[in-house]
Amino acid sequence: MSEIEIFSNLDMRQFAARLRAARERAGLTQTQVALFAALNLGNYNELECGHKPGLRATTLYRLCQVLRVSADDLLGFDLPMAALAGETEA
Repeated sequence: MSEIEIFSNLDMRQFAARLRAARERAGLTQTQVALFAALNLGNYNELECGHKPGLRATTLYRLCQVLRVSADDLLGFDLPMAALAGETEA
């Protein structure tokens, strides 16, 4: 399995929204995040707009380092287990 395939089934629109929110919370511009994460600005913009078909693990790692968030935060795995199972809280 190639690195891109690891995250090729992500909902990239939801990832993009979480990425943008994390960047804004960090007080950084797209240019700054791209520079600090060693990404091409155009590629970063495509990630934040949800236009990329998938995500590489190394890219996710670098974004987490720059934005000081966990991979769970960006991937949406920070939800309670009941929410992930589709259960409602009592």
